Amino acid sequence: GVNPFLPSGEIPGMARDSDGNVWIADAAALHRWDGTAWTTISGGWGLENLERVNALAIGPDDTIWLGTEGGLLRWTGSGSPTLFTTANSPLPTNPVKGVAVRSDGMLAVAASKFQSVTPFPCGLCIVSGDPAVPSHWTVYGWGTSPLPHYQLGAVAFDPRGDLWVSTLSEGVAIVETGSGVTGLEPPIGALPTQLAL
Repeated sequence: GVNPFLPSGEIPGMARDSDGNVWIADAAALHRWDGTAWTTISGGWGLENLERVNALAIGPDDTIWLGTEGGLLRWTGSGSPTLFTTANSPLPTNPVKGVAVRSDGMLAVAASKFQSVTPFPCGLCIVSGDPAVPSHWTVYGWGTSPLPHYQLGAVAFDPRGDLWVSTLSEGVAIVETGSGVTGLEPPIGALPTQLAL
């Protein structure tokens, strides 16, 4: 059996890398199980200053992506991570609620700042290439695209390479990124009043 460790709160993400290590993100730290022992990797990263971790994804090159309340964190496996925020990237708001990486490295980021005033600041970001290059970002915003709602959550790529996006109270939307067409489909279970690509 596996000796459990005590995470600091809920577990917003678990993923496996290409070497078979299992990575677990809790609200304030990143842990690795290598098959024999647990190691906390993010001890000096200051995750506690980013309020909480919301999502974890591992890319095909084993880059680790953490969606936090303070931005999008990229760690390549050595050195310090890079933090992408509204100050240094096209990220529309700092709280990242969902992150996914496609097999070719395309990155999807759902950013949504839940607050009492609606609509919330939000955006669905598709990043093709290095996220440090602003032109590699395409950002869909509620009200300026067919994105059906401003409450964004989890994201996941399906086997075709299309992106599924939780729009919480409005269901699921699909971004056709795998079929050669990039556009937003209406949410599943809702009838559209207008259709636009």
